[in-house]
Amino acid sequence: MLRGSRRTKRGKYVVNESGQGRGNAGGRPAAGGRKPQASSKGSSKSAAAGWIASRRAKASKRSMPVRILRGALIGFASLFLLAVLAFVVLYMAIDIPKANAQATQSVSVVYYADGKTEMGRFTTTNRDPVAIEKVPEHVQRAFIAAEDRSFYSNRGISPKGIARAFINNFKGEGSGSQGGSTLTQQYVKNYFLTQDKTITRKVKEVVISLKVDQEMSKNQILEAYLNNVYFGRGAYGVQAAAKSYFHKDVSKLTPVEGAFLASVVNNPENMDPTVGPNSEKRANARMAYTLNGMVSMGWLSEAERSKATMPTFYKREPVKYADGPEGYVVASVRQELSRKLKLSTTDIDRGGLRITTTIDKRTQDAAVRAVEAHTPVVLQGKLHTGLVAEKANNGAVVAMYGGADYDPVKAPYSDADRSMLQSASTMKIYAAIAALRDGKTIDTRYNGNNYMRLGPNSFVQNDHNKSYGFQPITNMLAYSINTAFVRLNQDIGPEKTLKAAQDSGMPKTLGGMNDTKEILNVLGTGDSRVVDQATGYNTLNSGGKRYDRYLISKVRTYDESYSYDVKVEGEQAYDKGIADDVTWALGKTGVYGTAAGTQYQLNRPLAAKTGTATGNKYIWFNGFTPGQLTTSVGMYYSEDGRTAKPMQNLPGIPSEDVYGAGLPRKVWVDFMKAALQGQEVTKLPERSYYNQNKPQTQDPLPSSTYVPPSTAPTPYPERSTSSTSSPSPETSDSPESSSSSSSKLPSSSSSSPSRSSSTSSPRPSTPRPTSSSPPSPTPTPSGSLTSAP
Repeated sequence: MLRGSRRTKRGKYVVNESGQGRGNAGGRPAAGGRKPQASSKGSSKSAAAGWIASRRAKASKRSMPVRILRGALIGFASLFLLAVLAFVVLYMAIDIPKANAQATQSVSVVYYADGKTEMGRFTTTNRDPVAIEKVPEHVQRAFIAAEDRSFYSNRGISPKGIARAFINNFKGEGSGSQGGSTLTQQYVKNYFLTQDKTITRKVKEVVISLKVDQEMSKNQILEAYLNNVYFGRGAYGVQAAAKSYFHKDVSKLTPVEGAFLASVVNNPENMDPTVGPNSEKRANARMAYTLNGMVSMGWLSEAERSKATMPTFYKREPVKYADGPEGYVVASVRQELSRKLKLSTTDIDRGGLRITTTIDKRTQDAAVRAVEAHTPVVLQGKLHTGLVAEKANNGAVVAMYGGADYDPVKAPYSDADRSMLQSASTMKIYAAIAALRDGKTIDTRYNGNNYMRLGPNSFVQNDHNKSYGFQPITNMLAYSINTAFVRLNQDIGPEKTLKAAQDSGMPKTLGGMNDTKEILNVLGTGDSRVVDQATGYNTLNSGGKRYDRYLISKVRTYDESYSYDVKVEGEQAYDKGIADDVTWALGKTGVYGTAAGTQYQLNRPLAAKTGTATGNKYIWFNGFTPGQLTTSVGMYYSEDGRTAKPMQNLPGIPSEDVYGAGLPRKVWVDFMKAALQGQEVTKLPERSYYNQNKPQTQDPLPSSTYVPPSTAPTPYPERSTSSTSSPSPETSDSPESSSSSSSKLPSSSSSSPSRSSSTSSPRPSTPRPTSSSPPSPTPTPSGSLTSAP
C-alpha cells in the first residue's frame, strides 16, 4: 500500500523510497543526488505511467490555445452557416409586396386629447410622376453621385451600410435609420415598406432590394426612386420638386439645379435656402459633395465645376397644417414628432399616423378667448402673446397659444415655443430656491433699500426708486425688490441661481442663460421661451420634481405597424420642503404684492410672479393653482415682427396695463377661471420651515402696504451698452454724486405698474426661433427681433 503520496501541480502522484510524497515531476534525482530505485515490478510500471502522464500534460498545456482557436472558428463558421441558411429561408419567403399606403398617400391626422376630435392634418403632398426619358442625363447622374455612386455596379444593397445600420441599432445610437442605403434600398423603403425603425423592417428592406435588383433594370429602379423620394416643401418626386423650387419642368433643369435637387434629399427640411442662411450653407456643402462626385466619375469637367454657383430659388408656398391658433399647435406637434420621436419627414407626411395630443379642446378654446379678449383690434398682428399651460405632477401641455393664425412664411414662429423674450423678474424665484439650497430660510433678510452700487459707473435701483429696508425673502418675492435680490445673488453666487433655474427646466444654452458669472442674472437678463417658463414654474408646483413637458400622448399608424405611448417620469430637482416654502411665499404676490387682488379675482389660492423687462418691452405673468395647473403668459409688441418696442402709449391699452401685473395677468386670470371651472379648490402647501429648527409664531408682514399703480407715465432711460464692471461691495445706499445718474440704466425687471428699476445688464435678446430647423439667423442689431432662423 502506498502511503504519504500527494498530488503535485502537474496533476500526478510521485512517491519516494520512504513512502513520503515529494514534488518530483518527471524523474529528477531525489535528495542526495540519487535516483530512486524501483522496489518492484509494480513500482516500475507506476513510474512509467507517471512519465507518460507528465508528457501528456505538457502537450495538453501547449495545445490549449490551439483548441480554443479551433473551437472559436468552428463556432463562427456555424453561426455564419446558420445566418446564411436563415437568409436563404427569408429570401424564399419574402416576396416583393404591393405598394404601401405611404405611396398612395395615407395622411397623418392630429387629434385633441380625446383622440377623436381632429385638430389638423399633414396634407402637404405634391406628386407629379415623370418618365425617366424626360429626366436629363445630367440630373440622373447628379442623384447617383449624391446618393449611390456604386449604383450601376452593386446588387441593390450596400453591405457596409447595412452592417453599420445594424451595429448602430444594436447600440441604440441615432434614429435607427442610418446612412449607407443604396438608391434601391431607399426606393424599397419608401414605396413598399413602412417607416418603422426596426431590425425586422431592415431585413425585409435588404431582401426585397436584392429581388428588385434582379427583376427590374437600373433605369426602372432609378425612375421609381426619382418619382418617390421627398424633396421638402411637400414635393414628392423630381418633377414636383423642379416646379416647387425652380418653377420649371424637370426637362429644363440645368446641371447645377439638378445637383441641388440631388443634394436636398439628404435633409429636405434643413436645406431649403429660402428658410435662412444656415440652411443655405448646409445645402451648399452637400452640393459641393455632389458636384465633386460628378467630377470624380467623369460626368462633369473641372471647368464646369469651377463655374457652379448656388441657383436662384422661388420662395416656398405656404403649407398650413390647421387654421387659426391651432396651426401653431400642430406645427409644434410636428416638431415633437421629429425631435423626440425621431420620425422623418416622410414618416410624418405619408406614414398614416394617428397622433393623439395632450391638448384639451375646452381648455384650448379658453386660452384663445382669453388672449383675444385682451388684444385690441388695432393691435392685432403686432401685440404678440404666448400662453402655455401644463399639468402639475405630469408635464402634459393642455393649452398652447402661439399666435392668431399660423402662416409658414409670414408668421412661422410660435410665440409659445419659438420666440425668446427677456426673462425679467420671473428669474427671482430661482434665486429664492438657490438660497434655501444654500442653507438660507424663507425668512432670511436682505437690504432692500433703493440704491446698490456695483462698480464705478453701474448700480441697481428698485422700481419707482423705492426703498424697503431689510426684508425677508417672502416679501422680496412679493414686492419683487431688485436690490435685495441682487444682494442675495451676490451672497450665494450667481452660478447657484443659474443652476436652480436650469435644474427646474429653464434653457441651458439659449439667450445668455449659461453665464455663471453674471450677478444680474437674477433680474432676468437672459432670454427664455414661454414653454420654458411654464416648465420651470411647473417644477415648483410639482413639489420640486421636474417633468419634461410633452404634447403627444400616443401615436399609431393606420395599420398598427408603429405605436408610441408617452412615458411620464419625473426627476427631483430640489427638495419638496424648498418647493413648499417658496410656493407659500409666492402666494403673497396675489394678496399684497405686485399682483395684489389676483387671488380675489380668481377666487382660489394661487402662487404667482410678475415680470416686466427693459422699457416695458417684455411682460410676464407666471402662476399656478397648487397641484393643478401651471400657466405662463408672455407678451411683447412688434410692428414688423422683428423689433420689440416699448409698450407705453399703445392705442387701446392703458399705460398701467403694459406691466406683468397688467395685460398678462388679465389674460392669465380669464384663462384660469375657464380652465379650472368645475375643479376643486386646492390649498397652498403649509410652510415646511426649511433649514429652520422650529416654526415661526407668525408669518412675516410687509413693511409697507401695497400701493395701486399710478397712471402717470414713468420715464425709462435707454439701457447702457457698456459692460458691467465686476461687482464690488456697496459703500452707500445712495449715489455718491449727481454725475452718476448719467450712467443710470433702464428698468430691467420691473414687476409693478407704478415702478421702474435700473441695472447695468446687457441689452435683451429678442424673440427668435430656437429649434435646429430652421437654422439660427445672422447677427442682428442689439434689441431687435429675429423672425428668421
